[in-house]
Amino acid sequence: MMLIKDQDDDTLRHLCVVKNNYLPEKDKKLSYVIKFNENLSFENTGERKSHKELTEPEYLKKAKELRSKGKSLEETAKALNDLGFSVSKSTLHRKLK
Repeated sequence: MMLIKDQDDDTLRHLCVVKNNYLPEKDKKLSYVIKFNENLSFENTGERKSHKELTEPEYLKKAKELRSKGKSLEETAKALNDLGFSVSKSTLHRKLK
């Protein structure tokens, strides 16, 4: 099992089952979203997220937004670099396929 901190909400964690021979594959592809409460324990929120969403680089969400507004890969890479991300046009091309 693996516990990953949520990128947007500090009170949320993602419990990921990464290896278990007796669990169906579909259950290993989604994390369990759990919330850290005031009693210093976790409670299940009932939400699930794919592991891909958890490992997606921070800049990718902004890149998708810029591309949807009609920006070219070059313009998107420049805008992201201006925001402090270090990303090339070729990396964006590969990640946004």
